[in-house]
Amino acid sequence: MSKFLLAASLVAFGACVGCATGEADLDDLGSAGFAGSAGGGGVAGSGGSGGISTGGFGALPTGGTGSTPAGGGTSSGGAGGTGGGGTGGSSIGGSSGTGGSSGTGGSGSCGAPNACATATPKGSLSGDDGKKTTTVQGTGSLFIRIRITEDNHSVFGEKLELAVALTVPSGDDLDVYGYVNESSDTSACGSLPAGKSDTGGTGANESFKLSWGDGSVASGGDDSRDVVIEVSHKSGTCSAPWTLTLTGDP
Repeated sequence: MSKFLLAASLVAFGACVGCATGEADLDDLGSAGFAGSAGGGGVAGSGGSGGISTGGFGALPTGGTGSTPAGGGTSSGGAGGTGGGGTGGSSIGGSSGTGGSSGTGGSGSCGAPNACATATPKGSLSGDDGKKTTTVQGTGSLFIRIRITEDNHSVFGEKLELAVALTVPSGDDLDVYGYVNESSDTSACGSLPAGKSDTGGTGANESFKLSWGDGSVASGGDDSRDVVIEVSHKSGTCSAPWTLTLTGDP
């Protein structure tokens, strides 16, 4: 054999070192996986022929912990798999293991489940025709809406009034606010409260009174209004219920 043919054979042989054993040279290594978005798993890079592919890492969702995924499988070749929540499975050559499901984020029970514009309706009360009361119970923060109606249409003016009283459980510090648009029958959301009680500490009850409408002489218009009451949790466990008492024409 000539020196030229021997050299060519050695070069060809050297280029395939490891091919027979299933090992991949640098060009066949799979790319690394990308990190997943919050609560989701990362996507593993694709493996080359006999290459190594590692699953991406899933970001942990707020308030929760991703579960541990299964490990990657082993075979002679193929693309790396996709991780689920938590940490994606790694693969060696073959398909990766399936990533675990992401954890469920915790939810705070003290925050309001609604807002001023979506306040829970609680019917109506007359604001000027006999004392009537309605009560609402809840825990944590909450917005409720009640319609205060004008029912006394005599020539003698009488203001519409609503008394708001919040009975606070011993382990919580709560504040209460009232929103009403006194000048027109439109939403008061986004305005400053027309009445509030927020100076008590833990376990202290809160109360205030709202009034609007006619003076000593009837105006001739309808002063009925929607009133939004906000119970705001300041501190404490919010495990025991509070009681909100609303009294029209107190």
